[in-house]
Amino acid sequence: MEQMDEEHFRRGPHPLGRSAAPSPRPEGETAGQQVLSSEDREEILLGAHANPRVAVRGRSLEGRCAVRDELQLLAALEVAGIGAAPAVLETEDGEYTRESAPPLTRRTGRRAAEDGSPPTAERLALSRAREDLDALLDELHQRGWVLGAQAGQGLGVRADGSVVVTDLQGLRREEGLAPRAEDRRWVDTVLQDQQRTLRRRIDTSAPPWVPSAPVGAGSGMKTAMSQEMASAAASAEPSSARTAAVATVTTPASAAADDADPAAGGAMAQALPVPRRQLRRRRVEPAPRAAPSRTRPLRTVLTDALQQPAVRRIAVLCAVTVLLLGGATALGVRWAAQPPAHTPEQQAVQAPAAPEIEDPWQLVADLAGSRHAFVTGVSEVPVAAAGSSALEQDQQTRLAYTGHLVSGGGPVIHEVELLEGPTAQGTARLRAVTSIAEHEIEDPEGQVRTVPATKPAEVRLDLSWDGQHWLIDSAQTPPDAGVPGPD
Repeated sequence: MEQMDEEHFRRGPHPLGRSAAPSPRPEGETAGQQVLSSEDREEILLGAHANPRVAVRGRSLEGRCAVRDELQLLAALEVAGIGAAPAVLETEDGEYTRESAPPLTRRTGRRAAEDGSPPTAERLALSRAREDLDALLDELHQRGWVLGAQAGQGLGVRADGSVVVTDLQGLRREEGLAPRAEDRRWVDTVLQDQQRTLRRRIDTSAPPWVPSAPVGAGSGMKTAMSQEMASAAASAEPSSARTAAVATVTTPASAAADDADPAAGGAMAQALPVPRRQLRRRRVEPAPRAAPSRTRPLRTVLTDALQQPAVRRIAVLCAVTVLLLGGATALGVRWAAQPPAHTPEQQAVQAPAAPEIEDPWQLVADLAGSRHAFVTGVSEVPVAAAGSSALEQDQQTRLAYTGHLVSGGGPVIHEVELLEGPTAQGTARLRAVTSIAEHEIEDPEGQVRTVPATKPAEVRLDLSWDGQHWLIDSAQTPPDAGVPGPD
């Protein structure tokens, strides 16, 4: 007994919880990994407590295609500097690992009134989070995607305090207004900002982007939001369309306020707060579709190619209309930004001078990688100029690749020559002799076929400078070159 007391005195009491039973793991988590699986894809949460990350892989052909598109979208968002998008950490054989973060939690039990504003520090943090999430949604919607996250869930916070989206199960291609509005409401729910002033108030019963709260009364007065939208539309649209834009954003509520009694208008103005301008949300419009070109130098060849079997059709389209189908990997593509939309007045004033083409070979290689990424569905950003014949060719080739996976292959550049330019108008012409290496194509049924290498073919490129990048206006084969085919 004395020996036990002496040992207890020397070692001290046992730590708390040593004899307690270990706490059970959360449901669905084994050995530190939480598995989320479906028929098409599988997601595994690694390091749930320290350095969390998510491993994603596709199980079916459709799932692998979706994972590939998701991977390339995340890579493009990272290149565009979108901080709220999860970063891609590893890639391997159609699988990838992205970052995750602990879920964002808001403290409860505030002593102030429920409708009051949050403290200054919290408000600033939420404002930065809203700006990051708005930028993410703007970029997704511009590329034709929607987030589709569940209300109030799917947002994590990094160690530096920035937010990151952790739920990508609803990420999909869709351009409808209703899913985009749901994405905006998701930001409100996940930040608990439905009743606060971190953004301008939007009437949920009204159509998207329509203001509903007048701020004053009397003849000739509009809502504050109408004035903001009208001024933004007037500055972004040509002068001939400004009158129509102002008439479009004038709401029925503001029109009724013009004829209403001033006292009644003042009471309504006091019922709803004035929208704040410093955290204004940008209105996102669907990306303009390029108008089809009237000139179709390869119409006959494309028509014949599209009538052939899938593998032969893709091979012919690759050889004829796709300039240098590059062997750029998923993350190795040099992403080119879309040309910014300018009004005719701005284009006339800017008239950017095209830089000298010091290395035509490198320029052709860059265009090859970016164009390959677009026609095979890896990238959403074309390198062909809007309304050009090259863009029409790329879109038809992209359609031929739908549902197919391309492995291996790539361009073989034999010759590159600068024929003329850059001119004062920002144009240039190059000649390139290329061929396509042997590659494999997996069709939607899972059958893999080998496409032989093509013979070297000459391609004439007409390029235009948009102020930041060289874009392809046309890619044609000389009349005496013929249509290249497989060896």
